[in-house]
Amino acid sequence: FSCPGWPTNWENYNDFIPYQGSKNMCLDCSVRTNRECKFHQQSPINLVRSITGIRECKDRHKMIWKPGNCKLAMIDFQVLPHVLRAYQPEYCEAEPWIDYSWGFPDPWMLKFTDIVVPSHHNLEGESFDAEVILSHVYSEDKHDKMIGNVAILLKAGTEEDYYDFLELYIRRWDDEMAAVEEKCGRHRQMKNEEEALDDEEEMSNEARQLAHTLKPIQFINRTHYVGYFHPYDWLDAVGTQYYFRYNGSLPEPPCFEGVHWRVMKHPIMVAPSQIQKLEQLVGRRLNPETCEHDTVGKPRGDGVSFDVNRPLQTLRHAHELVYCECVDWKSHERLDNKYCRKPMHKRGVINVTWPA
Repeated sequence: FSCPGWPTNWENYNDFIPYQGSKNMCLDCSVRTNRECKFHQQSPINLVRSITGIRECKDRHKMIWKPGNCKLAMIDFQVLPHVLRAYQPEYCEAEPWIDYSWGFPDPWMLKFTDIVVPSHHNLEGESFDAEVILSHVYSEDKHDKMIGNVAILLKAGTEEDYYDFLELYIRRWDDEMAAVEEKCGRHRQMKNEEEALDDEEEMSNEARQLAHTLKPIQFINRTHYVGYFHPYDWLDAVGTQYYFRYNGSLPEPPCFEGVHWRVMKHPIMVAPSQIQKLEQLVGRRLNPETCEHDTVGKPRGDGVSFDVNRPLQTLRHAHELVYCECVDWKSHERLDNKYCRKPMHKRGVINVTWPA
């Protein structure tokens, strides 16, 4: 696979590509003059509220979800070359699902949760520090598999915005990387002992370097979640029922199009230290086979952090972007009520009376 816009050749990362067997649909649609992209739906895009003047939302109620009864110990946390991912287990007595309004009578089943740094999507031209993506499938039939992604943006505020649920994910990914680092550390140490048994000073330096590499992330608070795991806590914490809706693609190969996106209208504020931990996890990733640092991300220049977001693609009519907000249904969220008291022009939307 190749993926225009990513700085790394994806041929080395086929094992990490979801929905194996699908046709590679990745195109570089970041430039509007690319005529090949006219009828394509590549993601991510910049989300704009003024789209209300062009297209009606049509959704008539908020998304409704059920957390299921999977347990935390059943979730498979993995640090991949392009994303931090938490896979749902193959089977739970009650699987987590979400219900979309308008056109989908059956629920969407949650398959995995991703976090990327920084965000894939922009909101009115603004990029965010990270993005959570809850990825669902509508049909288990591999020949008719629709994908539904719900995205929540994360923005660094102050340390008072510390988010316990995010820390739970960070801790599990940190445990995953610590296990790989420990394994690779033992292999490095054995190799060095074989190559330089007579050089005690060199071995001493290597041991100090290894100790620095394996230094664990320090957490300012560790919250233990017991009982059933609630993978939709993000949607409780974001404090809004309103969202942008559009038809797009996977932001990674095979860039499968026809993905039904819902992106919440404002971010969750989190602690800056938590964003830093997410960035460290992406930069720390080691290939478990070669023990070499391994990422498709773009280095930021500090030697530690990598950007694993796909560049913005041009918004086109094929995306069918809409903005679902106050005129579509009444929200009971406090922040939404405050937002809806503003006149339309203050909300950035265009006043249009749609036919019944």
